[in-house]
Amino acid sequence: MNLNKKLSKLGMEQVREFTQEEVRIVAENVTNKLTNAFPILDSQYNEILAKLLYCKMYFVENKGNINISNVNYLYENHSIIYEKGIDIRKINDKIIHECLHFIQDARATNDKLNKIGLFHFNELSLNGLGINEASD
Repeated sequence: MNLNKKLSKLGMEQVREFTQEEVRIVAENVTNKLTNAFPILDSQYNEILAKLLYCKMYFVENKGNINISNVNYLYENHSIIYEKGIDIRKINDKIIHECLHFIQDARATNDKLNKIGLFHFNELSLNGLGINEASD
């Protein structure tokens, strides 16, 4: 689904896409927090980081829908939106939670979503751990 069309349905408007430096800040901080919390992931640090570095991230403005979280993973276009003004240098549980959704997104070769939610880093060795919901 087109990002602007999805945002419009949510009562939001795109402000701008993250710069590569902003994506790097989020990716490095989230990867560090994940590997610190789950030392078993240390050997997969580079894979987790690489996946997050390719995530499309956007700042958006809420145009009246007060029931939407300030950070959301949009599975339709495989991106994460952040409400304008959020400090991306302060990685909180919600940012980690939405990044986990991005990491766990499993798609078929035609880019159709197969599943989301279980802790499964596709090529990585850990499967079936439901930690994304535990990050809240």
